Amino acid sequence: MPIVEWWLSGLLVVGLALAAWSLRAGRVGRRSILPVATVVFLGVSALIAAAHQAEAVIYLGLVAGAFVAAISWDGPRARSAPEDF
Repeated sequence: MPIVEWWLSGLLVVGLALAAWSLRAGRVGRRSILPVATVVFLGVSALIAAAHQAEAVIYLGLVAGAFVAAISWDGPRARSAPEDF
């Protein structure tokens, strides 16, 4: 296993921790730039993995996709249309 794969595995763990922290902070009610930074971090990590043709790009993509789905699921509820409409 090349050294790049080890570094990408470390970036994957950091990205997972950052995603969990971001979701937890969102539930508490704090609005921050943390979710955007997490998606950018995972995207740049996946870009590095793709440039080196590493197998970690699969797992980074899955984590990024699951994080975006979790943010969408945990987001604010849509308001219903007014009765006059």
